[in-house]
Amino acid sequence: MYRKGTYRLNIEEVKRKLSEAIQNSGFTHKQLAEKVGVSESAISNYSRGKRLPRVLTFARLCRCLKISSSFVLGLQSDKNDSAAGGFLVQNPSAEIAKKH
Repeated sequence: MYRKGTYRLNIEEVKRKLSEAIQNSGFTHKQLAEKVGVSESAISNYSRGKRLPRVLTFARLCRCLKISSSFVLGLQSDKNDSAAGGFLVQNPSAEIAKKH
């Protein structure tokens, strides 16, 4: 149940935006998979809107694709403005290492 004023995530819209970004990136699925650290079939599934990545993979994808995670999630209208409250992680491995 959602309270008044809470944000409701539109999963289909997230899949569409991520898929569109992957297809327009200029990377092959293999190249993008190597950059992000996932399998080529995972990138194919994201590209076809069949699956969504895990949070850190999502952050890495957004970074590689040079798009704001907030845009993909529908929290802002400008796809390149990561200063508008996105959770785009510049170096996910470093963030994890700091916490352990």
